Amino acid sequence: MRAWSFSTLGCMRGVIFVHDYNDPVWTGVKHAVHDVEKVFGLFKKIPLPDSNGTLAIVK
Repeated sequence: MRAWSFSTLGCMRGVIFVHDYNDPVWTGVKHAVHDVEKVFGLFKKIPLPDSNGTLAIVK
């Protein structure tokens, strides 16, 4: 996963949705988000109650 942030997207505020964040099959998604947080700092993360464990990252 290429590192991204709200600033690289040119956004002052916004929401990024990450599909499969809490899915037990696709564990790499959660690891990728944590790796990006190591570079850019912790995100405000809101888990959504869907079947695939979607995560909203809010700025």
